[in-house]
Amino acid sequence: MKRPRRVLLNLGRAGLLLLTLSAARALEPTNWANRQPFLLGQPGLTRVALPPATLDAARPDRGDLRLLDPTGRETAFLLWSAPPPLPSPARAPHSFQATLRDNHTQLLIETGTSAPLTGLTLRTPADGFIKGALLERSDDGVQWSPLRSGAPLFRQHGAELLTLPLAGVSTAWLRVTLDDTRNTPVPFLGATLCVAVPQAPDSTRELPDVGLTQREEFAGVTVLTLDLGARHLPLAELQFDIGDALFTRRVKVAVRELRNEVATERVLAQGVIFRLGVGGAATAAELSVPLDLDAPARELLVYVENGDSPPLEIRGVRVRHRPVWLVFAAPLAGTYNLLTGNPNVPAPHYDLARLPRDLPEIPDTAAEPGTLRPMPGHTPRDPLAAAPLRGGVIDVSAWQFRKPVQFAGDAVQQLEIDLDVLAGTRNQLADVRLVRDGEQVPYLVERPALARALPLPFQPVERRGEPTFSRWRVPLPRARLPLSTLTLTSTSPLFTRYLRVYETASDDRGGWRDRVLADGTWNRTPDGGANLVLTFVSHPSQDELWIETNNGDNPPIVLSAVQAEYPVTRLLFRAEPGPLMLYYGNPGAATPRYDLALLAEPLLRADRQRAQPGPEEVLNPDGWATRAVGRSGLVFWSVLAGVVVVLLIVVARLLPKPPPTVAPPS
Repeated sequence: MKRPRRVLLNLGRAGLLLLTLSAARALEPTNWANRQPFLLGQPGLTRVALPPATLDAARPDRGDLRLLDPTGRETAFLLWSAPPPLPSPARAPHSFQATLRDNHTQLLIETGTSAPLTGLTLRTPADGFIKGALLERSDDGVQWSPLRSGAPLFRQHGAELLTLPLAGVSTAWLRVTLDDTRNTPVPFLGATLCVAVPQAPDSTRELPDVGLTQREEFAGVTVLTLDLGARHLPLAELQFDIGDALFTRRVKVAVRELRNEVATERVLAQGVIFRLGVGGAATAAELSVPLDLDAPARELLVYVENGDSPPLEIRGVRVRHRPVWLVFAAPLAGTYNLLTGNPNVPAPHYDLARLPRDLPEIPDTAAEPGTLRPMPGHTPRDPLAAAPLRGGVIDVSAWQFRKPVQFAGDAVQQLEIDLDVLAGTRNQLADVRLVRDGEQVPYLVERPALARALPLPFQPVERRGEPTFSRWRVPLPRARLPLSTLTLTSTSPLFTRYLRVYETASDDRGGWRDRVLADGTWNRTPDGGANLVLTFVSHPSQDELWIETNNGDNPPIVLSAVQAEYPVTRLLFRAEPGPLMLYYGNPGAATPRYDLALLAEPLLRADRQRAQPGPEEVLNPDGWATRAVGRSGLVFWSVLAGVVVVLLIVVARLLPKPPPTVAPPS
């Protein structure tokens, strides 16, 4: 009975304190963009959960939040959110002993503590294993009772489960028996005990309005676009609903942001999800990724890394968040108003340092802030209304190529750069321009951490006089493609080979030489993967690649597929309806700088429409000749030969003529 009395006493003191410190200042509500009314039936200490719409409308620091009482006066408040769970302290056991039996490994652990334990984490250097474990406890090391049978332990494909849950058990001894009948034993070097600590009740809630707005498949990656419905939410966890029976996947959570005037992505959290089974034992699953962050945008990008596996059957994604409570002392009953949306007002500083620490025990009031309403007398402002639709005047006579851009409406447009532009541009899009009626259309460059797959044809080519070599010619759709990786697939079951990927390019002296672009050793076993992924150290300059390996005394390997990847690059812009052209191919152009970068945040948050590039138009034949040399070199050498002939003729005419020959006298 003492604790409830103490809590009530603290609440009473807090109420008196808050009543004393309630602000009596008047402010001008029309300086705020939004208001949310709610009705309180009685005065007193109150705790109200803020809806996601309130956090979305407020600034990221929530410094523009204000509370008005029924008389229109500012009321002091405190924002409070439950902290994340405390991590369990780890301690080493008193002793650890591993014994190898005929068909199992036994681990004997003396805990050395009487504290309740939440888990036992094992330490091993082994990789690529999965085993079932029998977990037992004992008070004397003689009589044993089971805690869990068939518990899975594994480490595979970047995911691992090496902790056995203990659910608050206090015990002097633990014994773990690992089944080695299906595979080889695994060495275990030690263990760590997780000690239980008091935890507050879970106060997280499921976010109700999360929408999976888009799913895209890229090379080895599934990208999910989640609409949280609001910004600035304290997120706690991401939960997946997946239909596949067995899988392991790495997951990254990111948001779009501007960095060095280029729209890119920032990783906020990452984790591993899996569902595995051990023989006939129960399936182990982890389908959630902890977040513990404030979402800077309403849109989250979720990357599910598939590697060489097919995409998962993702049936849904749920998001849990930590509510933010508004705690205040209501001086009287009536209608209160929450104000949000004032970018210039400084954050308030209320003297509430002496509040009690029992805020979680203050009951929620039945009051709930209503729908977000525009403030009467406040003029709303579209953040993109000031976005410039046109830039400076441009002379496009020096550009070599252009493409028409097809789009509809005046919304924010997303144009993905295709292979033609990637091959024809110079200096990483420095010469790319969007042009309408002789004027530039400002844009932002977005470089997400994504890649497009490009399947490539290939054909074997024999090397004369070298029968031990295998060689393949790989034609490319364009020269000068910014390829990032090359993936090779083989049906040969067992081999080890060193491979090199190269091109034949001209040197400074007019000759030809092999330039190595990527290389690596390919080890293929019956249990290993079929693919070799090579990273390009430099981009190809020609329109064909060569792959080569020396088989030595072994039979040739069989190459079954070749696939390249190139990074995804997008342009974000707004434009008036009408003809729009994309120009590229000017080595002398400098990187443009547009004032549109000042509106990067609302531009990245805005809903997008997809613009499409049309067919390529060649504007400058000389520029085309310069580009074609990368493919065959015939034009280059033809032009060079013509220049040499002309120079020889000019030199011959400039040389003095020999004196006329005089016939000798007869």
